[in-house]
Amino acid sequence: MIESIIIKNIATFDEEGVQIDNLKKVNFIYGANASGKTTISNFLHTSEDEIFFDCSVKWKNDLQLQTLVYNKDFRERNFCGKIAGAFTLGEATKEQKDEIEKKLLN
Repeated sequence: MIESIIIKNIATFDEEGVQIDNLKKVNFIYGANASGKTTISNFLHTSEDEIFFDCSVKWKNDLQLQTLVYNKDFRERNFCGKIAGAFTLGEATKEQKDEIEKKLLN
């Protein structure tokens, strides 16, 4: 299981970067367009790529597991890009935000 991720000096992340902690067995990364979601998922898929030199991932008990990433690149690699992505329009309701927060805490 991944315990934390550090992303910096790549795409929208500057030299200060971001550290993501308190991860669970399954994690959903969501945010506005151009906020770095794809960069994070690409790093997890190909962390050995030299463009991610300043990024790191910490594994529980130093035991690296297979990481599955579902993003646009995954769809293109596996389905020739013919499956539309999931997206929503508008703002989430308070109940939806509360439900997401509850799931993230479990």
